[in-house]
Amino acid sequence: IIRAVINTVTTSTGTLAVSSLIATVAERLNRMLQEPCWKSWLGPAACITLPLQLFLCVFGQCLETLIRMLTKFAVILHVFTGLPFIGSAKKVFKIMSRHFKSGFVTELTSQGVLNLGAYVFSIGIAFLAWAWLDDEFNCSTLPGGRDTTFVIAWILLGLFNLWYPVLGLYLIILINRLILQFLPGDENGDQGGYQHIWVNPLAAIFIGCISMMFFTYLAGIFLDTIDVLFLCFA
Repeated sequence: IIRAVINTVTTSTGTLAVSSLIATVAERLNRMLQEPCWKSWLGPAACITLPLQLFLCVFGQCLETLIRMLTKFAVILHVFTGLPFIGSAKKVFKIMSRHFKSGFVTELTSQGVLNLGAYVFSIGIAFLAWAWLDDEFNCSTLPGGRDTTFVIAWILLGLFNLWYPVLGLYLIILINRLILQFLPGDENGDQGGYQHIWVNPLAAIFIGCISMMFFTYLAGIFLDTIDVLFLCFA
């Protein structure tokens, strides 16, 4: 690990900087092409501008995926060979010219499977935490309890927050503050025994968000390992 850090800040700085710059430019270009344009949906020329807008969105996504894949494999080959970015990129281009389909399919399928797996496992952990909290505090806020409307709302909120875990943490804090502020309570801040309606679900969603970030980190490690193995195979 120490040797890898030393190489990163010394001999590999230029290669990593160039690859990061190229990937950032590709991402920015993709965002520009996918920006919503209301003019494409209005006016008599919508039959022309709308398909063009859809084509630009698809083209931007494909271009970003291609550039990210090539730059990532170029960095991996640079680690093996010590070549600069241009030399590694040329070798990677020759390799991917022969195995582009396999590389593209491997990239997308492995990323989709691992990300979906992280999401499903996080949902399972959130429900386990929700059940444990209900049992610990003698409540019935899980599906099948008394407040079906609240349960559906919490489940939808949890699904959204787990897909965007960092944003979900801020939403949990905001929702908790709003409930404490607007729900009537006594002089000691007690909300009259209604805390179980939101404390248990929010705590479960919080645990799910932390789990999602952890599983996403592990998925990134597995994805890098798969990319290295594919490049060695190719």
